[in-house]
Amino acid sequence: MYQISINESLKRISTTSKYTKTLRPAFGLDKYIDKQMSLENLSALKEDLITQITTYEPRINIDNINFITKTTGLDIELCYTVVDSGIKSSTLMEL
Repeated sequence: MYQISINESLKRISTTSKYTKTLRPAFGLDKYIDKQMSLENLSALKEDLITQITTYEPRINIDNINFITKTTGLDIELCYTVVDSGIKSSTLMEL
């Protein structure tokens, strides 16, 4: 169940619009939703993801972030290590 809650938290970070959480207005990645993904935008998205995850999901350390472009959007593969156990895992998120 612990693993599921981490993946759910990561999904919430990637799909939440900023300023929709009253107590955490900086939470989310809304400026990338429905946006054309140029190399510049992908680089900025990666930096924002790292900042968001470091801030709002301290139970993990990010190992790698991969972007998979599709005609209908973007998939983000996030590889991470759980801090307490050292277990490596990954999740796939849609943006």
